[in-house]
Amino acid sequence: MKIVLIDAKNAVYRHGAVNMNLSRSDGFPTGAIYGCLNSMLAIARRLPDACFVWVWDGDGETWRHKMIRENVLVQASFMTNVEHNAKPVKHPRKYGYKANRIPKDDELGPLPDAEPTKHKDEPKYPLEGKARVTIQIPVLRLILEGSGFRGFQIPNLEGDDLIAILTRYILKNTKHEVIIHSGDKDFYQLLKHKRVKILSRIQEGKLLYMDRKEVKKKFKVSVRDWVKFRAWTGDPSDNIKHLRNVGGSVAIKMLAAGLDPSQPISKIKGLPKKLVRFFEPNGIERTWPFVEQNYKLCKVVSRPDDERLPEKIRERVKGLLSDIKFTRDSKKITVESYRRVSFLMMQYELKSILAQRALLWSLP
Repeated sequence: MKIVLIDAKNAVYRHGAVNMNLSRSDGFPTGAIYGCLNSMLAIARRLPDACFVWVWDGDGETWRHKMIRENVLVQASFMTNVEHNAKPVKHPRKYGYKANRIPKDDELGPLPDAEPTKHKDEPKYPLEGKARVTIQIPVLRLILEGSGFRGFQIPNLEGDDLIAILTRYILKNTKHEVIIHSGDKDFYQLLKHKRVKILSRIQEGKLLYMDRKEVKKKFKVSVRDWVKFRAWTGDPSDNIKHLRNVGGSVAIKMLAAGLDPSQPISKIKGLPKKLVRFFEPNGIERTWPFVEQNYKLCKVVSRPDDERLPEKIRERVKGLLSDIKFTRDSKKITVESYRRVSFLMMQYELKSILAQRALLWSLP
């Protein structure tokens, strides 16, 4: 059996962007709902023995937010480097994990059953991209949960970490193959495991996977060095910053010179002259704590007892894994749930998905 772990938030926003113009007759956006369900069904046709699990980001602050906020010395050292090397910009980026994303409250628009706006000229539903996607999530989850699909989520834990934890659990306790459906490059580090594949997209009816060879060909770095590579290059989507002027080619030179972000500065033998300028004005010793922090931030958590996780989160993860199942919940696959899911699809005018109910209901 193949277990497809779907990076839910990544899927919702990708399909919402691609199908931005899809909406119900009254204007309620449905592109993300349609795209997510249609994509799952398309994969199911090509992988008939696969079961699907949706993994969601937990609400609330994560250990990454706390690490960046509390490490004041790292912040001060890095910001000095940035200011020293920075080019003038109109909108300076804030320091902090995901600090430059739109606040959650600003993303929210009217819920599906909200009353129409009192202002005649204002739209009934939001027009801004993220807000249009956000209001679709409750509807999508109702359809998925009503159809019996497992949806895993732990408060204060990112979906990326939970996917890595589930992947390790599956590899250790079963013989199943893991397919991670996401466009997030953070998962490339998990390709070091032979039974892991990353399904990046569906194009012209074909499932396109990212594998070790593709990563090496595209980025000139092995998957085993992926986290080290990302520690140097950063992750703009999560506001994990890089050293100024350090991109992919410089990061490869850093690694080739033996500058390993996973190691403490005491184990670094020396800094080649050609790389000195990337550590100015503080020098390598004062800048290195930032690089070490980047490594920890970019490395996904795969063990329930990982020291980066607060004790409360560790207990929640262990509780989830103690009695976990990946196939659909048979208790929810009833005539009544079939009726409710069908009604939801009709209510949101998902006619093409409604026509595929038989396939949806036959998935393991």
